[in-house]
Amino acid sequence: MNPIQVLIRKELKVEFRSLQGLVASAMLSFMILMSLRFSVTDSIILQNSGILWASILLTGLGLVTHISTRESERGTVDLLKLAPITRYQLFLGRMIGSLVLLWILSTITLVIYVILFGNPFAENLLLAYLIVLIGCIGLSAVGTLAASSATPLHGGWMITSLFAIPILL
Repeated sequence: MNPIQVLIRKELKVEFRSLQGLVASAMLSFMILMSLRFSVTDSIILQNSGILWASILLTGLGLVTHISTRESERGTVDLLKLAPITRYQLFLGRMIGSLVLLWILSTITLVIYVILFGNPFAENLLLAYLIVLIGCIGLSAVGTLAASSATPLHGGWMITSLFAIPILL
């Protein structure tokens, strides 16, 4: 079996075993959208998708950081560095595993967004969903790279956001 596929399966198996990161991120996304729904009254802001992207960005970075922190705390990163795979394969496996989880989170966030704010995308909902999924590719790549770099540091979960947000914006 391909080492990248093994890493993807490992990422998904570990997350689906406990669902800690995915459920917490989905709840945070719900809380962000709910608070913005009742605090923002300007109809122009509600029609734009900035609220959706802010929610996906914050919760997605939290999810990617959680995955990386969990691997660092359990010593998985050190063991993976000893495995006979290249750094590229290690990064790609971790990134695609995070990407699948981000797609699930983004789908949940988009559904909550449409329920709370109506459907501002009208007949272009499928196109909006495709754009969100493409955005998740960049978020997964940058988030995984930033989390891998910052997680070993003290307060790495905070440093990950400080590294990734300017790059993503």
